[in-house]
Amino acid sequence: MPDWADELFTHAEPVAERSNTSYAVGQVVPSRLPGMPHQRIFKQKNKLSEPVQCLECNGLPSRKLPGSCCGCRYPSFREYYSGHGGLSRSARRRGLRTIEFEAYHEGRFDAGKDLGNPQVITKEITDARRGLITGAHFGIPCNSWCQMSQKYNGGTRTYDSPLGDGSLARETQGNQQLEQMLRLTSVFLELGIPFTIENPCDSMLWHAETIVALRQDPGVSEVVVDLCMYKLRPPDFLGTKGVDVRVRKRTRFVGTVQGLVGLKRMCDGEHAHAAAWGSCKVNNKTVARAKAAGAYPPCFCHSLSSLFANNQSA
Repeated sequence: MPDWADELFTHAEPVAERSNTSYAVGQVVPSRLPGMPHQRIFKQKNKLSEPVQCLECNGLPSRKLPGSCCGCRYPSFREYYSGHGGLSRSARRRGLRTIEFEAYHEGRFDAGKDLGNPQVITKEITDARRGLITGAHFGIPCNSWCQMSQKYNGGTRTYDSPLGDGSLARETQGNQQLEQMLRLTSVFLELGIPFTIENPCDSMLWHAETIVALRQDPGVSEVVVDLCMYKLRPPDFLGTKGVDVRVRKRTRFVGTVQGLVGLKRMCDGEHAHAAAWGSCKVNNKTVARAKAAGAYPPCFCHSLSSLFANNQSA
């Protein structure tokens, strides 16, 4: 390199250039080519976990395309019935690789994410046995299991017959989702893969015979949480100073992830509660309060994802 160029680089100011403007940053180096703008050094991404060898092509996936056509993938945390995906986002912040399963994402049906389909569950069982699943959470829909459905929407589920009488399509679909979920959790129990299941505390789901048997398993624990203590807010909450309104939503979590019982929080009565039914206007759009309450608050996502991250690093 010519002496004049070496002198230029030695005494150059640490300024990076972008869109005809410059700004001072700490991690910049001179460009490899004389006369060109400085380059900023970006932090390296977290190293991916070791890939699992493909059983079909006997090869390893490309690091640029981990979900290659041969079926090779990296071990990941699975969020089943992910909804808004808040738990997965929080898990990614903790360095976990995640895959979200939501059949009706953004209004479009994805058959490959339909967890009521036995073929989808069979594929997940195969992944579990290949070591591709590091943990899982099931936010199984409660629309046919909740007390509101039984009281106000003609539901047929009772404590004596929690599966209903088979006359309603939504209850039949809920039963199928339960059956397929338990196929997967039985494999998780066998392989020692941590998982959690969530539904409202008074959901009829917890009275189904198969779920009662799961809750009695010595390796399974459970906790009841008032999500208002994790700052679950109504969708029209404005954040006005001095006004603290939350949605209580008492929820039960059942699973095998270590530390689950430590998530217990019961309402301390230091705030007001908003009902999780009806609708409201948010940015000129009608939002169902019950649907909005189905999204876990960020504080809770942080706490639950931390348990899975700790389990994986243990």
